[in-house]
Amino acid sequence: MEIAVKDIMRMERGLLETLATSYETHLDNLGKYDLTVNEFDKNIASYRDFIIERILWIQSSTFSGLFDYKPAQATAEHFLSKSYWATLAANLLDDLRQNWPLYVILVFSMLMMVRIQRNSRLYLCC
Repeated sequence: MEIAVKDIMRMERGLLETLATSYETHLDNLGKYDLTVNEFDKNIASYRDFIIERILWIQSSTFSGLFDYKPAQATAEHFLSKSYWATLAANLLDDLRQNWPLYVILVFSMLMMVRIQRNSRLYLCC
């Protein structure tokens, strides 16, 4: 009788170990599934944003016709006006006075790039 109980206990232990292994495997699969679902949701949201930005804006735009001439003319007149350019120049000079080191670095960098480009052309040419 004692041997039969030990055999039953061994069999139950094997079943419990198999159950624990199966449970861990199932839990791992559920975790992978959850990650896949989250990634899928992100892809759907990204694709929805892509559709809205790239395709649906075309449908919501208005027809450009002869009635748009007046606003375009007014915008061009404003762009070419002396007051617009005077304001722009004043703002640029104020910014130059406040951030002159940045502009010095920018001009120096541009000059270095022009020199490097010239040297590269000479090297490639000859």
